[in-house]
Amino acid sequence: MKNDLNLRFDVTFRDIIALQRKLDGEAIVTQGNKNIQIRPQVQYEFNKRFSGSFYLQYIVSNPYLSTQFYTSETIGGINVRFNLSE
Repeated sequence: MKNDLNLRFDVTFRDIIALQRKLDGEAIVTQGNKNIQIRPQVQYEFNKRFSGSFYLQYIVSNPYLSTQFYTSETIGGINVRFNLSE
């Protein structure tokens, strides 16, 4: 049996904005932010019964309003699987 390596790389960009419009004036931003997500993942199958994976997730949120805060978070981990069935 050959060892199997899977690589995955997901990138997401979101630009969310809410506007309040007046008939005689300009639009005012009431809420919204720009989000960026980067999610690489590596999966490796050692044999039929044993496999493992490594993942990482990085999220950045940059708000349009000064009353909201810039946030970023990083999540990562290792997943190991052992299959008892044939």
